[in-house]
Amino acid sequence: MTLTQGVGDCEEKAILLASPIKFHTNEFDPDDDEVYVVVGFVRAGPRRFALHTWAL
Repeated sequence: MTLTQGVGDCEEKAILLASPIKFHTNEFDPDDDEVYVVVGFVRAGPRRFALHTWAL
């Protein structure tokens, strides 16, 4: 699958990655640390953009 196809499941992967970081690691401190799932645009070609999701 390539980015230019415009399909994917990045939202599910980002949430799946953020959940264990937040709830199942010893390094995560809920008082000081934060985990975000962010939605934004990426360039998919000349004058074309696509939505993408990241875990930060």
